Amino acid sequence: MSPVEETGEPEAGKEEKGDDSAKGPLGRWIAVSLAAIAVIGAGIGILQTRAAVNESNTARETTRTGIDALRAGVSLQGAKLLEKDIEAEVAALRRQADALARDSGTGTDPLSAAELESILPAGGELPGARTPEELKQLAFESERLSLRQSALAETRVTWNDRSTQYTTAIAVLALALFLVGFSLVLAGRRRLLFYVFGILVAVLAVGAATRIYLAPIPETPDDAINATAAGTVASDEGDQPRAIRLLDDAIETDGDYPTPYSRRAVARAREANPDFERTGAVTGSDAALEASVADAERALELGGGRDLLALAFLAISDLYTGEYEKSVQVATDAIALNSEVADLCFIKSSAEVGAGAEDAAIASLKAAGNLLEGSDASERTRGLVAGYLTYLEQIVHRVPGRSAIVRTIEERIIGTETELSLDRKLSRELPEGGSVEVEGLRYEDGKFRLRTSWKGLPEGTAVTLVGFERPAPGSAWVQPRDLSLFRTLGGSGADSGQVTIERECTPVEVRVDAYLDGAFSDSFTGPGGKPTC
Repeated sequence: MSPVEETGEPEAGKEEKGDDSAKGPLGRWIAVSLAAIAVIGAGIGILQTRAAVNESNTARETTRTGIDALRAGVSLQGAKLLEKDIEAEVAALRRQADALARDSGTGTDPLSAAELESILPAGGELPGARTPEELKQLAFESERLSLRQSALAETRVTWNDRSTQYTTAIAVLALALFLVGFSLVLAGRRRLLFYVFGILVAVLAVGAATRIYLAPIPETPDDAINATAAGTVASDEGDQPRAIRLLDDAIETDGDYPTPYSRRAVARAREANPDFERTGAVTGSDAALEASVADAERALELGGGRDLLALAFLAISDLYTGEYEKSVQVATDAIALNSEVADLCFIKSSAEVGAGAEDAAIASLKAAGNLLEGSDASERTRGLVAGYLTYLEQIVHRVPGRSAIVRTIEERIIGTETELSLDRKLSRELPEGGSVEVEGLRYEDGKFRLRTSWKGLPEGTAVTLVGFERPAPGSAWVQPRDLSLFRTLGGSGADSGQVTIERECTPVEVRVDAYLDGAFSDSFTGPGGKPTC
């Protein structure tokens, strides 16, 4: 009889068949693997901590830069407002001086600043203003700090993402550690299966951590930021050739920096269409527009589709070229990035008019109105309305069949603007009796001239005159922000007026639309000058 038969137990020193010992070859591999996984996990933990520290440091630097950018922006806006106040005060002093000159019979020749000093009270002086160089430096600093803040924010987000990704890799490695460790308590094929699966998971985690480590951290060179800021300021000042050269330098310094591409798109468009900022007139060649569009698309490609300026530019360019559905989509993408920009809603509304989506256009117009709710009749509001009217005129020029809905929307938006300007509610209906006529309408010697007469208007009638101009033969009408008049009239009378306008492209035809109490009354056209564009 064998020992097993006598006791029912295996002989000492012998193991049940198929039960691998922890000290066997596989057991030793498991022990080594556990140690390796633990060491790798510690290394990834160190990388995760480093990424978290870098994210924290970058966050603090971003905050400091943001505060400096805000301070510079406030200083710049304050300086600009001061310039306007100074101009208004000097104009008031000149009027006082002219009145004194008329009263004394000494003539009415314009006075110089030095001569103005002589009529000030004792101890008084003309207010000082910043020099153009100082204003330019303020603008540069504001733009530079803003761009640096954006660049730092991108770096911060990348460090934050890297820290989170390392944490995920550590969690996956912990799973691998469990699987490999658990294989020790198993036998046979189950042990091998868990061990191999655990090693595969560990390899996956190590591969992910390696990819995370090798991914570049975006760090925009200061030279690229400075050149972009200088180019932006030059473009805003109207020096487009210099702006384009500076933005070229920024792109050469860092070809993966998206911002100079979108800024160069704008500079190129401004160079080809010199009156666009003043009137919205597009008079440049198709080739120039294509180059600008290519820059904007490149900015979106590099910026992950999050460059708001590039999106807005493309939405407008698609609107002007008649690609209305595309313009609606791009404007929608831009609004998704920043829903607080009223002009984006105006662009979208215009494109929806072009696409024939009347209800959607009205909804987008209401969204723009909600953003402007509580605003007064400021220069900014007037500019937004002028831009919208110009967009609508582009639609009528390209798709005459949309003229009826455009007239309805123009009446709606101008009625609202009139209420803001006159600070009163309007009936939005033509008054019974009475009329307004515009005579002698023309553009001549750099001036928009007209004579307005009215007959039999009920007392307190709101009269709105909105001027348009055609920048080149066969082009669409545009509505410049400086061509509008809001008055309250009654009875009968007449008045003459003129507005000095500065244009690179001489208007070849002019137009005035008249509204009474917010309702469209009549439209008048007159001749312009010889075309220069």
